[in-house]
Amino acid sequence: MIRTFLPKKVAPTLLLLFGFLISEASATSTVRELLKTPAFGDSDALGKLFSMGTSNIDQYVEALRDSDQVVSDNAQLMIQLLGDKRGLDALDMWHQTTGNEHFVLGPVTAPLRNLDYEHFDERIIGKPYDKWIDIEAVNFALALAIDGSSRARQELERMRKRMPPDDTYSTISKVVKRIAIAHFGTPVCGGNKLERAVLNRSTFLTTEEQRNTTLTLVAFDDKAGKVLLSEFDMWGPTYWIVLGRTPTRCWMIQSISLRGLNN
Repeated sequence: MIRTFLPKKVAPTLLLLFGFLISEASATSTVRELLKTPAFGDSDALGKLFSMGTSNIDQYVEALRDSDQVVSDNAQLMIQLLGDKRGLDALDMWHQTTGNEHFVLGPVTAPLRNLDYEHFDERIIGKPYDKWIDIEAVNFALALAIDGSSRARQELERMRKRMPPDDTYSTISKVVKRIAIAHFGTPVCGGNKLERAVLNRSTFLTTEEQRNTTLTLVAFDDKAGKVLLSEFDMWGPTYWIVLGRTPTRCWMIQSISLRGLNN
């Protein structure tokens, strides 16, 4: 039997390092298991991960390369919902370097990056209107409205001009034509009635849709001061809404994304 002796000063350090590595591996495993949750978008797993904030960004970036497409897709969604620049840059790099075109059409966080505008040109404006994907086009339009900068306003107007005037039925047309930028540029100060205050700002919904909509608090990341809400309409579009806390204890809408269509 061979015995290995470690200096007394080295042994505790190695034990601490070993414990740290085990802890990291355990955390990664836990995140992956949550990302594998069936019906992830409607599960408690999404809320748990969102409430952890950006502490798991490295695990999400690693999960993009996971052999399980469900894990990879849900990692993309978490990066988009959190809107963390480091995570978004890594997601863009992953698409570019791997040639992976399996895009999860999640939220686009304001303020928009130059790369977001490039994606907008390539995937929306650069295509015929009948080739636009509802979820992607709506999410870009909402991001432009929330951004509210002069460039964003110009791009939103450019988008409106590309839409045929006789299209009054598609979700894209309904949302884009009703967007009121002014409603996104001021804080939401709802107190204990945050959901109602946010719903009142949802100008992209018709009056009937607002009446049929239920707004639910999905998760709260206290450290980053972020809230994730789910806006559900049994007969119409459903959305995710992410808000960031302001110094005055109010909230600013950071992203709104179309989850799906129930009509």
